Amino acid sequence: MELGAEPDAFFPGEAAIVERAIQKRRHEFQMGRSCARRALGKLGVAPVAVLSNEDRSPSWPSGVVGSITHTGGAPEGWCGAAVGKAQAWVGIGIDAELRSPLNRELWGRVLRPSEVHFLNGLPSQEAGLLAKIFFSAKEAFYKCQYPSTLTFLGFQAVQVVFDVARAEFETELMLAELPPDVDARSLQLLSAIPRLVGRYASTPALILSSVCWAKSADLSG
Repeated sequence: MELGAEPDAFFPGEAAIVERAIQKRRHEFQMGRSCARRALGKLGVAPVAVLSNEDRSPSWPSGVVGSITHTGGAPEGWCGAAVGKAQAWVGIGIDAELRSPLNRELWGRVLRPSEVHFLNGLPSQEAGLLAKIFFSAKEAFYKCQYPSTLTFLGFQAVQVVFDVARAEFETELMLAELPPDVDARSLQLLSAIPRLVGRYASTPALILSSVCWAKSADLSG
C-alpha cells in the first residue's frame, strides 16, 4: 500500500502508542496497522487492534505471526504486512527499501567479507543495488527470527547467498557472531534455525524481501 493512501482509523489503544511521535511516524504506524488488518482479514481473523510489545514489535493476535514494513514517505513511500498461522510458522519477516544503491561506506558494516567479494565482481551500479538487497534480506531475516528468539542481531551475524536467476536467497546464522549476552533459551532457538530460503523482488521504486521460518516438530512447543 502506498503511504500516500488514506489509512484506516486507529483502533482502540493504537493512537496512544504514537501520541508523542512526529506526524510522519504516526502516519507510518497507522498505515502499517491498516495493512496488518487487511492481511489478517485474508487469514480469516476479524479486525482487531494491533498493539505493540514493550520492545515496540507488533503484538499479533493469538495464533498469528507476522511482520510489518514501511519505507520512504508520503506520497512515494510504501507499506505492507504479511501474516501466517503460528501452527505452521515460527516467524515471518518482510522488508521494503527504496530502490537505490547501498552507500559504499556502509558495506563494511552490513556485509560479510564473502558478500563483499561477491559484489566486487559485478559492475558498480549492479553491485550497489544488490548490496541494498543484501541489506533488505538481512532485515527480513531479523524480523523473522526476533519474535521467537527475542535476540537483537547485527548484520555480521547473518550470511546471505543469492540465486539471482531465481530471485531467491539463502540465509545462514553465524553463531560465532552472536551477542555475548544471549541467554540459554535464545541460544537454543537460534542454534536450531535452519538455512532459510527467502525471496526478493525489485520494482522501479522498491526492493522487497521476505523470509519465512516453517515450524518443525522440535520447535512446536
